[in-house]
Amino acid sequence: VREADAILIGPGMLPNTATKNLVKKLLKNNPDKKFLLDAGALRVINKKLLTKNCILTPHKQEFKSLFKVEPTLQATQKLSLTCPAVIILKGSTDYVVQDGKVYCNTNGNVGMTKGGTGDVLAGLLSALLTKTDPLTASQQAVYINGKAGDSLYKKYKHFYSATELIPEVQKLLAKSIK
Repeated sequence: VREADAILIGPGMLPNTATKNLVKKLLKNNPDKKFLLDAGALRVINKKLLTKNCILTPHKQEFKSLFKVEPTLQATQKLSLTCPAVIILKGSTDYVVQDGKVYCNTNGNVGMTKGGTGDVLAGLLSALLTKTDPLTASQQAVYINGKAGDSLYKKYKHFYSATELIPEVQKLLAKSIK
């Protein structure tokens, strides 16, 4: 953990006591580290341990379970005034919210609701997080992931997989570096 620039925790993890204890230990012992909390970690997190270096990536059901309120833009914005983490509320429009400020990403499509596309986003986001701050990484990741999905939609409509999304993300990143 000491050498890590950013830590992704949650994908593939079950929302059980072991996951809860691991998430708590990592957050408590590393308050200055950048964390991306996704999937299973979102269901067991102690919100009091969140810092401005954390990113949460809930879809609407995870949001409702985590915060006990309806997953609306207004609720997310209000929560961001007391929750220091960047919140990415995933949906037909992705909202990146921190400190009451909202950034909307409208690209992407219904094909991105398939299993695994959130994992692609998490991988992309954690990679970007190693190089920049949580808010910037979040804005970049939702944009690139959505744009990659739109590229696939032009070819296949919504009949594409998360595996096909990865090379599209890579192409976009390669173009952005040039």
